[in-house]
Amino acid sequence: MLSRISGARDYHAQGPSGYVVSRVQIDVYADTYVAAHGTAQSIVAAVSGYRGGGINAVFIDSQHDLSGLEAGDPHELYRVSIDVIVHHAE
Repeated sequence: MLSRISGARDYHAQGPSGYVVSRVQIDVYADTYVAAHGTAQSIVAAVSGYRGGGINAVFIDSQHDLSGLEAGDPHELYRVSIDVIVHHAE
């Protein structure tokens, strides 16, 4: 699941530059710890340093193990949350 957490537009003396820096959270859910971490590592490898289209750069900011969808549920999924910083055109 992808969620844009925040975004800040850049400005210079003549007004908006058309450049934005956004924090995006990527949540990975899986049935096992190994599967959640394996998928998270694949995502990190694919997006870290990415450039293309309107995206100037993607940087990994943090990665955390978190509880799944329903805490205490015996069928709870494993979750890894990755925060990335995306520098992009508006």
